[in-house]
Amino acid sequence: MIKSALCLSAALVTVAALPASAQNAPEAASPYPVRPVEIYVGAGPGTGSDSIARFFAEKLRARTGQPFMVVNRAGLYGQLAANEVMRAKPDGYTLFITPNSTLTVNPFLVKGSSFDATRDLSPVTTIAKWGLVLLVNPNRTPVKTLSELTALLKSAPAHASFASGHYAGRAVGELYKIRTGVDAVHVPYKSVPPAVTDLMGGQVDFLFADVVAGLPHVRSGRLRALGVTEPNRVEAMPEIPTMAEAGVDCAEVPLSWFAVLMPPNAPAPLKQRIAALFNGILDTPETRDFYRRISAQPYPGSPEQLVELIRLESSRQRDLIGRLGIERFD
Repeated sequence: MIKSALCLSAALVTVAALPASAQNAPEAASPYPVRPVEIYVGAGPGTGSDSIARFFAEKLRARTGQPFMVVNRAGLYGQLAANEVMRAKPDGYTLFITPNSTLTVNPFLVKGSSFDATRDLSPVTTIAKWGLVLLVNPNRTPVKTLSELTALLKSAPAHASFASGHYAGRAVGELYKIRTGVDAVHVPYKSVPPAVTDLMGGQVDFLFADVVAGLPHVRSGRLRALGVTEPNRVEAMPEIPTMAEAGVDCAEVPLSWFAVLMPPNAPAPLKQRIAALFNGILDTPETRDFYRRISAQPYPGSPEQLVELIRLESSRQRDLIGRLGIERFD
């Protein structure tokens, strides 16, 4: 008995003396995933966020043998989905794929918000980035260039209107107004697809949409593209000029980037493992081909890099929102 007690005591001392990383080794080495995983998206089906999430969900299923199910929760520029993820367990079975606006803009636009993405969520990795495209309905707005659109809107007797399905589209629209002197009423939508639908239906005059959401309608001829916000022309449609080439510099609005996050207080080994899963999928010919088709760029990262990116861009966006005079919403 005494000998057994001494052995147990020695074992406990040995475990206590191990560094934290060694004590957590069984957790870090445990299988993952062993059951279905939910990926929350703060936008509806057909959006850029949804397309990216569904692509990764299929690749993750193929790699792990477990289902990865996309859960759409549109509203408040992604904050509704963020709120649900914040309440989940940090066990790796609830993930969040979202554009940067949810993480770096919502704290300054949602009234009474105390949201801090680096505190209220667990950053994992970046996965993609892309720009926006300026779209018009050629049947309602028969212009072929950005300068023609500006001239037409200035000469119109009634107020023009522009739609947005997220903050980035709103910010670029406001910058366009400031730089050109165009007077246009902002019409907000919960996501990009319904804004695109109303543009095709003639309810609004122009829209800055995610490239991935806008290009299929440009290819079909139902919409016309006048410029892209990226620093270079997009590979999928090189005939579309950049906004700067067309005469309006919108470089203050950064490219949209997409990130993976988890509920708060997720274990570091688990965050690293999930980041490695996503980055491994990024580094494949199939993913590079998919990104090329939707005019996106691979954007690998790490938990630490994402934390720094969120903090840096949050500061920049706070200043931009103040200069544009964009009001908070409930």
